[in-house]
Amino acid sequence: MGETSTGPYPLTGRWPLVGRHDELTRFAQVLADPWIQGFVVCGPSGVGRSRLVEECVTAAVDQGYEAVRAAASAPAARIPFGTIAHLLPYDVDPAGPVAGFVSVSKAPAEAARNRLVVLVDDLQLLDPASVVLTRQLMDVGLIFLIGTIRTDGPVTGAMELIRWEDSVRRVDLAELDQDTVEELLRTVLGGPVGRRTLHELFTASGGNVLYLRELVLGALRAGALASEGTLWELATGSPTHTPRLTELINARLACAGGTGRRFLELLALCEPLGPLDVDALPQTLIDLERAGVIRASGDGRRVSLTLAHPLYGKVLRAQTPLIRRRAMLLRQAERIEAHGARRDDDALRIASWRLAATGTADPALLVRGAATARRAGDHARVLALLSTVDTEHHTTGSRLLYGEALMETGQCRQAEAVLAGAYEQASTERERRVATRLRTHNLFWMGARTKEALELNDEALSRVPHGADRELLLIDRATMITMSGRPAEGVRLLDALPREELRAKEVNGWLWATSSKATALALLGRTREAWSLAEAAERAHRAHPRDEQAPPSPAFTYVLPLTHAAAEDGRLALAREIGARGTAGLLTGRAAGQGATWNALSRARVEWLAGRPHAPRS
Repeated sequence: MGETSTGPYPLTGRWPLVGRHDELTRFAQVLADPWIQGFVVCGPSGVGRSRLVEECVTAAVDQGYEAVRAAASAPAARIPFGTIAHLLPYDVDPAGPVAGFVSVSKAPAEAARNRLVVLVDDLQLLDPASVVLTRQLMDVGLIFLIGTIRTDGPVTGAMELIRWEDSVRRVDLAELDQDTVEELLRTVLGGPVGRRTLHELFTASGGNVLYLRELVLGALRAGALASEGTLWELATGSPTHTPRLTELINARLACAGGTGRRFLELLALCEPLGPLDVDALPQTLIDLERAGVIRASGDGRRVSLTLAHPLYGKVLRAQTPLIRRRAMLLRQAERIEAHGARRDDDALRIASWRLAATGTADPALLVRGAATARRAGDHARVLALLSTVDTEHHTTGSRLLYGEALMETGQCRQAEAVLAGAYEQASTERERRVATRLRTHNLFWMGARTKEALELNDEALSRVPHGADRELLLIDRATMITMSGRPAEGVRLLDALPREELRAKEVNGWLWATSSKATALALLGRTREAWSLAEAAERAHRAHPRDEQAPPSPAFTYVLPLTHAAAEDGRLALAREIGARGTAGLLTGRAAGQGATWNALSRARVEWLAGRPHAPRS
C-alpha cells in the first residue's frame, strides 16, 4: 500500500506530536540553562519517547545548535564505542581511552561555538566505553545529551554510569489519556471520531501511540475504519491487531522465555489470577513483573495478576493451539474447584473456562456465573453463559437475567420474548412484578413502544392495590410520562408518593424516583431544584451497591438529570462535560442498553442547543 492520507498528515509517515506540550516547554527551559548537560526521556515501549526527542533536536537546531544522532542496540553494545563509532575521528583507539578522549574532544570544540547536541536513542543499551566518553564530554561542557531510556526492559550495568544529578533532567512519559487520543485521531484523520470507536481504539491500545498507530493503519487498510464525510467509525467486530502489531508484541514478550511464556498464555486465557491460582515459581512472576509484561495489584490480602496490556492477551490467545488452550482452561477450572471455589467470582470463572473449553458446563454453574457477571454489569458475559443453557434448565430467575441482558445489549424483540416467558413461568408475585418492570423498561426505553409499555404498567397497577410494589410501578409510569413530553404530569405523580419512606425501605426505588423528578424539573426550567435532587441521587447511588431489583444505571440516576439541569440553565460547557464523563463511565463499565442510549440522546440535545447540529453524531 502506498502512502495514505486522510487528514493533513500522511498516515504511513510520521504522526504529529500531540499531548506533549509540557515536556517540550521543559526542554526549552533546560536547553537555556548553561549548567544542565542533558535531557533524558524515560518511558515504556511505544509511548513516543523517540518522537519527542526528535522534536527536541529540531528545536535545538532551530536555535543554532549542531546535532548528531546515534541509536544504541544490543549488538553495538558488545563493541567498545559501538554506538557512537560513526561520530568518532578515524584515529581513535578503543584501547586508549585517555588519548581517545583528547582526540574526540577536539572535534566538537572545533565544529561549533555552541555545544554539540548528541541524540542517543535507548541509552540503556550503550556500551560502557561509549557511556564513559559521553559522560566525560558532558562534564566538560562540550556536548548536550538528548537521550531516551526504555523503562520496561532490563536494566544494564552501563546505566549505572549515567548519574541522575542536577546536571541531567529526566522526564517520564506515560501513555496518552483518552482525551489526548481523541485529539490525536482527529488531527490525523482530519475529522471527529465516534465515541464508541474512540473507546474501542483507546481501550485496545491502552493509550500507547505505537499500538494505536498500527491499529488505525490496519483498520484503514481493511476498510474497517471509514468516514461518510463527518464522522469516523470503526466497524463492529473489526480485528484489533495486525500482522505488524503481532510482530511488535511478540518481540516485547520474547523476554519471558519458555516458562514465562506458558504462564503468559494461561494469564491470557484466565486473567485475572492470583499467585496461588497458578503453579508458576515466584521468581518467574517477579521477573515478568520487572520486565513490564504483567501487573500485580493488591486488594487487601488478595493479589491479582493481569497482563500489562490488553493486546498482549489477544496475540497470545490467537497463537495458543486449540488443544493446548482447551487443556489449560480445564486444568485451571479443576484447580480452582479443588481449592473449594470459595471466592465470589469463582463460579463465573469456572463456568466461563469450561464453556470456552468444551462448549458446555453445568446449567446451575452457568446461572450462578451469570448472576455474578450481571452484578459486574457485564451483560455480554451473561448472554454468553445463559445462551448455552437448555430450555428445560431455565428457571424464572435465569430467564429474568437473560431477558435483562438482551435488553441492555439492545436486543429489544428477543428480550420481550424471554421476559414474557419469565412472566408466564413465574410462581410468585415478586417474580411477576420484576418481569413486568423489566418488560416495561424494555418496551419503552429500548423499543420506543410507549403505548404498549404504559398499557402493561396499567395492567400491573390494577393487580397491585398498595405497598412498595405499587409505588415502584407508579415511579416507572411517572418516568415514562416525563420522557414522553409531559414533565408536569410526571412531577405530580412523583409528589404524591412518600419518597422518604420509600428511601428507607427501597433505596433503588427512591433513586429512580429522584432521578425522574430531577429530569422533569430540569425540563420545566426549575434547574436549581433539579440540580439539587440530581446531586442527592448521585451521592446515594455511590453509597449503595446494586441489588437484584434492576436498579437504574448511573446514566439514569444522576448523569441525565445533571446534564439536563445544566443545559436548561444555559451552562452548556458543563452539560457537555457531564455527558462525556457519563459516556466514558458507561463504556468502561461495559454497560449498554437504556443507559447508554439515553445518555447519547441527552448529549445530542446539548450539542443541538449549543448550535452544533453535526456534533451529536459523535
